[in-house]
Amino acid sequence: MFLMAGCTLQSLIDGGTKITMHCAHCSYIQVLDLELLRNRYGPEASAMPTDLLPKMRCRNCEGRTIGLSYAPDLTSIVDMGRRNAGNDHA
Repeated sequence: MFLMAGCTLQSLIDGGTKITMHCAHCSYIQVLDLELLRNRYGPEASAMPTDLLPKMRCRNCEGRTIGLSYAPDLTSIVDMGRRNAGNDHA
């Protein structure tokens, strides 16, 4: 996992990271609205699973047996590879 301690909701928004919630009980999946969470809890609120999970429940079944998946913005990684492709360091 690429998250570091101290990761905030605002830092995930700025980095283009998406968080997907998945319910272990009913298999419901939802991409979280990070802007809504930021507006509710503040930009400096922790985005770590141990801090977010107690605040969440499944929208479908109201269950709390949920998991979170974090996905970085891959376009920045792909663009970085393109920029470095033309650099010869011989």
